[in-house]
Amino acid sequence: MLVYGTEKELEPFGKAIKAYEEIARAYGEKIIYENKFYKKKYVKNKQRRTIRMTKEEISKAIAECEERLRILREELNKPEYDDKRPKMKMGEGFFYVGNSGNIFEGIWTGNDICKNIYATGNVFHTQEAAEFELERRRVITELSSFAEGGDTVWDVFHEHWTMYYNHSDKSVGIVFHKMIKYPGLYFSTEKIAKAAIKTVGEERIKKYYFGAKQ
Repeated sequence: MLVYGTEKELEPFGKAIKAYEEIARAYGEKIIYENKFYKKKYVKNKQRRTIRMTKEEISKAIAECEERLRILREELNKPEYDDKRPKMKMGEGFFYVGNSGNIFEGIWTGNDICKNIYATGNVFHTQEAAEFELERRRVITELSSFAEGGDTVWDVFHEHWTMYYNHSDKSVGIVFHKMIKYPGLYFSTEKIAKAAIKTVGEERIKKYYFGAKQ
């Protein structure tokens, strides 16, 4: 396709073509435009067809490209996951777990204190959610008193026991690993793992450690 005109007349058309090229690259598509000016002619795909565009048509083409690019950039800038943390508004009330182990109520002002509380996942819309978090921390603390330390040796000779939740029969079980470590607490022996479950309580572990729905 050849588009005839002066360089000044072809400039906006060239911008429109470049906009389409940007879209194609973003989508990983093959670029079908050869962006070359030669003797005041714009060459596309080496096709021998002549078209003439009015200024209005060129402006419309550019506007369409810009709108497509705007939509594309919004899509590309979207996060790959949804942030599950509560979205806070100025003056909105919230609950948080204090250092003393009590539930406190605050007002969102957006200051550094609020931001620090938010950054640690300690902002809740309801008192019930804050109370759940407090009990979850207690359960983890109680289990941690039975768990291995950070200097534990991981090799083919040592077993490391951990808990799992079975959704089929809604039970808590234990299994050992040697070379592969997953997130969570580990216990040096099967006996200690069972003692931890018995002491802390299987139902509490289901609800607060695994977050299982009762």
